[in-house]
Amino acid sequence: MTQTRAQRASGHITMVQEQRFRLFTATGQGLLLTLSHKASLRGEDLNRLHQEHTPVEVLYEGPPNLATGVALEVREAGTGVSR
Repeated sequence: MTQTRAQRASGHITMVQEQRFRLFTATGQGLLLTLSHKASLRGEDLNRLHQEHTPVEVLYEGPPNLATGVALEVREAGTGVSR
């Protein structure tokens, strides 16, 4: 069985739809991800981060822009605090 490596990306959330969101990274990429049900935050938290244009760091696994791109953790950039 192949193990997927988690990756990190930072940027701003530009779109939220239920548990799915688009992260626009500092390098100019747009990553479409689904929030894991195991993550410590919920859809309303994603909406707040989006509305406040808060810089975030995301730990995700699987290829983004596909159903298998899953955000394991989303936190405010530089704080180390998951929201």
